Amino acid sequence: MQHLTAGLLLVALGIAQTAGLAQSTISGLQDPAWAPDGKRIAVSYLDQIWTMTPEGRQPRTLTPPLPGVQREPAWSADGSRIAFALSRGDGFDIVVASAKGGAPTAVTTKPGDERWPSWTPDGRIVFAHRGDEPQGRAADPSLQWDLYVIAPVAGSDAWQAPVALSDTNDDETRPRVSPDGKRVVFVSNRDSVEDVDLFAMPLPARSVAKPVPLGASVRRGEAQASGRPADVKSKEPRAPAVVRVTRVAGEESAPSWAPDSERIAFYAERNSVGSVWVAAVEPPAREPNDDPIPRPRPAAPPLLVSRQGGAPAWSPDGRTLLIAGLPNPQPVYNGNPLRNDTDALPLFATTRAFQLWRIAAPLPVHEEGGRFTTELAPSPALYTAAFNRAWQTLRDLYYAAGSASDAWTRAGDKYQPRAAQAKTEADLEEIIDAMVAEQPLVKPVVTSSGAVVVSGHPLASEAGRIAFEKGGNV
Repeated sequence: MQHLTAGLLLVALGIAQTAGLAQSTISGLQDPAWAPDGKRIAVSYLDQIWTMTPEGRQPRTLTPPLPGVQREPAWSADGSRIAFALSRGDGFDIVVASAKGGAPTAVTTKPGDERWPSWTPDGRIVFAHRGDEPQGRAADPSLQWDLYVIAPVAGSDAWQAPVALSDTNDDETRPRVSPDGKRVVFVSNRDSVEDVDLFAMPLPARSVAKPVPLGASVRRGEAQASGRPADVKSKEPRAPAVVRVTRVAGEESAPSWAPDSERIAFYAERNSVGSVWVAAVEPPAREPNDDPIPRPRPAAPPLLVSRQGGAPAWSPDGRTLLIAGLPNPQPVYNGNPLRNDTDALPLFATTRAFQLWRIAAPLPVHEEGGRFTTELAPSPALYTAAFNRAWQTLRDLYYAAGSASDAWTRAGDKYQPRAAQAKTEADLEEIIDAMVAEQPLVKPVVTSSGAVVVSGHPLASEAGRIAFEKGGNV
């Protein structure tokens, strides 16, 4: 039966390239994830994790047939293992299996749900957890999600106890560790009741045994005992600094990092319409150092990359977004007071939901713009013409008549021969600057012993008057 299913999947994933778009013709595909070398992908299909080539070839199940639901595969940094969420009917747990296939080993066994695993480069796993559901409820939407990190036991298949990364009154879900291992982007309803946005925070180093969770308050003594950093000014341990990635009405989800660790692709709902966007995670940058007055440069706005909504996965080479379609957004309240957030069967969608397609990923904004070199060599006549144009422009503005006009003419006569000898644009600029430095006054010098003090307050005006009387200036 497994061989038959694999054959059907292979036929269905015979992907046709059309105008740069590749789309599967099978439904039920979710949670795409790229292997670090880009040679295979992992997906969830009919409650099992499968791996295959990016073209849909050589599909195979990751594990032997297991009861339950398998979701959200995530490749380890070396590509040797795949973590995923497994539910056997009593909540999701995180498990790990060899990328070549085999039985999984348990990573978490906490009561409740653990989902959305994401590997760090040093072999830890970040995930989201919520507590156990009340008796008789399959999945209570009101239960809160927090972020955790878990590390393996050295020399063993066992895992240490998970450590909280967040402890807030808000939901933090769908964590994704940046390729460089420095940050975690996540989905949260913090700061807004109606919106769900993307946020990013630093990922504590593995050497920090008990990091300060986001939103927690820990006494200084506890922080020192655990090796956590403390805020010098407040004498309290520092919680991680959170950066908002998106601030747009609607809901964001399914973030995926670009290989440069500076951008993310994500699913967004805008006015009940799904789409895929790309946004920068970096805070506003500064202008180049040679700018005499550095100015903050606003971060680039999110970029629309697909009008079809889906969960994106960014390829390791940065060139491709593999997207698993999502169904059209549904109302938050469906009229059922006993509703839950259990995932629906990913089949029989009327749109491109639960199908795979790929699009070209946008290139990063190149701050330098790409240098263009040429063999153009301006002649002395061209440099002289450029000099004359600069001289004429200033003459028309300031020295059209009067004694200053004659002085400006003499300055032009002095520096024009030097312009003809310029070898580069920089040489010409220095010559023009030297001429401008000797330019005559635009207006004649005016001297006066009188003064006018203008102020919006009588006391300030009186102070100015006294200063003038004593020989000072204001």
